[in-house]
Amino acid sequence: MDQNTFSLLRTKLYKPRIPKKYLHRQRLFDWLDKWVHRPLTLVSAPAGYGKSILLSSWLDASDLPGAWVSLGKTENDPRLFLSYFLEAVQSLFADAAQHTRTLLSASVLPSPTTLAHSLINELDQIDQPFILVLDD
Repeated sequence: MDQNTFSLLRTKLYKPRIPKKYLHRQRLFDWLDKWVHRPLTLVSAPAGYGKSILLSSWLDASDLPGAWVSLGKTENDPRLFLSYFLEAVQSLFADAAQHTRTLLSASVLPSPTTLAHSLINELDQIDQPFILVLDD
């Protein structure tokens, strides 16, 4: 692991636990399953409406591998955000995005275009569908 990995909080990569009295929402699971092969699905609702628990339980029920990143204000920094993003992806595919990881460890961060091209190309090399939840 490089020096940036040590500053990451592992707990940000844990999905929320499902409460014992959770109401299973099959209609919402079906809706999410309908869109799972799209590159991005946005789930939006006011705070407290159960988005995180819904997505956590959906990941548990899904046949696809899934990873989680809880984001906060501090992850507005591109290096930190991408470090968490890569850590989540590499929790599923250990050898993925090595070049992008190397770019992030440089003392001067490459341009956003360089980082984006590297990340997109490396994600494209992953031949298995997966779900990555970015929970804000």
